[in-house]
Amino acid sequence: MSTIIRNSTGATTVADTDTAVAAVTSTSESG
Repeated sequence: MSTIIRNSTGATTVADTDTAVAAVTSTSESG
């Protein structure tokens, strides 16, 4: 699943939420 994020400049970024969650999870587990 992807999420479109609108930042303060009004530009849009498509973020891969699955990848983000996996990165946070692995970081939390390792540290």
